[in-house]
Amino acid sequence: MDKESKTKNICRHDEATRRVGKIGEEVCTLFLQNHGWYIVERNWSCRFGEIDIIARRIDVKQTKRLAFIEVKTHHLSHYFEPFERVNLRKQRKIILSAKCWLSTYTNYADYFISFDIASIHLQSAHMAKIRYFSNAFVAPL
Repeated sequence: MDKESKTKNICRHDEATRRVGKIGEEVCTLFLQNHGWYIVERNWSCRFGEIDIIARRIDVKQTKRLAFIEVKTHHLSHYFEPFERVNLRKQRKIILSAKCWLSTYTNYADYFISFDIASIHLQSAHMAKIRYFSNAFVAPL
């Protein structure tokens, strides 16, 4: 295989991976909205990294919650859970990005902050399984 063919294959793989990721984010957005969340931002980025979804809600105890959500999506054929890919390095990037976002949007100072992970398994073109981990990791802010 020549260098040009390898590059085309890598580009196609990256494009397919991005498509799968976008589908997972759509699934997660619908899941959150169906559970009373309001989507504040999607794919927000700064110099530290990107946050897939930022969402807020007021729960039954009137607690204001703001969640920074990392979405991991895979086809069911994988032998590991998508959330396992959120390692310490990725967590640090999300935390730094969240601090950056919070310094820009100061009206959320009285919200309880959580770092959540949505693990999405695409089972078919019209079926997905979601596992949602609230407070998946913690950070001092």
